[in-house]
Parts: sequence; C-alpha cells; structure tokens
Amino acid sequence: MNECTSLLASSHIIADLPGHGNYVWQIIPTNDFQMPSSFGYNREQAATMFNIEQTEHYQADTLEELADMIDVPRDTFVATVQRYNDLCNAGADTDYMKARRYLDAIDDPPYQAWKMIYNFYCTLSGVRCNEHLQVVDENFDPIPGLYAGGNTVGYRFGDDYETLLHGGSNGLAATHGYVAGESAANA
Repeated sequence: MNECTSLLASSHIIADLPGHGNYVWQIIPTNDFQMPSSFGYNREQAATMFNIEQTEHYQADTLEELADMIDVPRDTFVATVQRYNDLCNAGADTDYMKARRYLDAIDDPPYQAWKMIYNFYCTLSGVRCNEHLQVVDENFDPIPGLYAGGNTVGYRFGDDYETLLHGGSNGLAATHGYVAGESAANA
C-alpha cells in the first residue's frame, strides 16, 4: 500500500484485509530512515514518538528468513518485495501511486519487519443524522432519544480523516454538542 497516505486511510485499508487483527508488518531496508519522511520526522523522533524499540520487530539477512520469522508465506512475501523493488527501480509506483521521492527499494540487508498496530480515530461514513443531530435509521426516520455529535456523525470527511487539519474537530464537536443538547431538551 502507499504508506504516505493519511494514517486513517491506511487504517481502513488494513481493516478491510481478511484474516488478521489490526496490524501489518512494515518491511524496511537498513537505510530506510535515511529517506525523507512523509510525516516529517527522523529515526530519533520516531523512536520517541512511537516507542519503536518496544515494538515487536525482527531482523534477518534474507527475505526468506524474515518471512519465516513473521510467519508469512515465503514465496508471496518475496514476490511482493520484488514487485515493490521493480517499481522503485523503474522510478514510478504504478500500483499504489506512492510519490517518487519516497520510493526506496528494499534491497539493503539486513531486512527489518516492524509490527505496526493501527487504531481508528473516529467513525467514518458512520451514523447518519438529521439537522437536529438525531440519529436516523435506514429509512431516515429519527431513532427516539438517540443523538450524535462530533466525529461520530458520518459523512463529514468522506472516507478519510484529515489529520493535518489541527483542531478541525473542536468547532464541530462544540457546535454539534450544542445543537444535539438543544434538540434533546426541546424533544
């Protein structure tokens, strides 16, 4: 996937994958932290921010060894990494449209696998509400006594949450709280 997308978009992609929990294995070459970060931090900042040394991770001299360590099918794993490397070497990610400046082939052993656990910020495309912030059913009829506000109200950002819009939820949450409270008081 294109890990340069927003974290919430990545979380939704991962949540839609069959057969596992809320994690993925991030595979990186030894020189990965020499690349520019789409999130604006270096290895030392990432170590502090994400407590990465406490994160489950493995290192191996070959991709085959690494596949065994993280319990994924060897052939599929190696083929996936090779496909990514081919895209990097071609200078264009035609599969996931990752920006060229972030393309870094996984060809610098030892290889590392980091277990990345994803969580959701809010409900996207969540509950629908009317203008009084009453939650509505599938027929758009209000459900008596049920109100919602803030990030629980669906269709605010579509299928993504803009994490770079700092404070973007504050005004919405306050306004929704006021409208929902007033609606409930007048019911």
